[in-house]
Amino acid sequence: MIDSDAGRPRWSSPWVQALLLAVLCYFCFFINLEAQEIGLMEARNFVAAREIHAGGSWLLPTMNGELRLAKPPLPTWLVAVVMNLTSNTTDLGVLRLPSAFGASLLVFGFWWLARLLASDRFTAWLGAVVLATSLLMLTVGRDGNGWDVYCYCFMVWALAALVKGWQSPVRAFGWFGLAGVLIGLSVLSKGPVAPYGMLLPFCASWLWRGGWAAAKRHLPEAAWAVVVALIVGGLGRCFSTRSMHRK
Repeated sequence: MIDSDAGRPRWSSPWVQALLLAVLCYFCFFINLEAQEIGLMEARNFVAAREIHAGGSWLLPTMNGELRLAKPPLPTWLVAVVMNLTSNTTDLGVLRLPSAFGASLLVFGFWWLARLLASDRFTAWLGAVVLATSLLMLTVGRDGNGWDVYCYCFMVWALAALVKGWQSPVRAFGWFGLAGVLIGLSVLSKGPVAPYGMLLPFCASWLWRGGWAAAKRHLPEAAWAVVVALIVGGLGRCFSTRSMHRK
């Protein structure tokens, strides 16, 4: 793609932009994480993760001893991993770290996607800055609830992988396989919300804007991505169902 960054100041180079974006994410999502009062859904996620940390089932999360299968398990797993690594089950600043990292990854994923689609790389970076400082991102990125930030984080990176695959002049099973894994992780985070809200509209707009040729050229890889996404996204539910039958 044509890069229209010629004549930009040196600080607009990708490495400098990445560093500035990382510093911005640190101040937006990591500073004083413990200051905000705990919310209801956040507390439920922490209780379920604490019971996993205490020796409960990873495949069948529980809350106060009762099965908690209404929510996809990935956000609870991530908090439980942090508890296991830090042996800390009460510090809100520590338990909210997965959401903060998820929000940061979402911002960087959006930046990468915008760089793939826009001819002006500086504008792509400004878009990522606006996203990082938006009220909604500040809210979900500092909340240990996690379901929203993870599902959209993985989906943004999946869209970027799809674009890389579509833009490839040769077979790109690697990029489409990666997209399938990320879509599956998004489903494990909040069910089909992001596939309906982001993936389908993005694919429709890609085709509407003249992406038919690329889509036809990479149709086998797209089918591979769908298979991978179904396998990864269905793992949690399949394991949970099997475990319930065994009990």
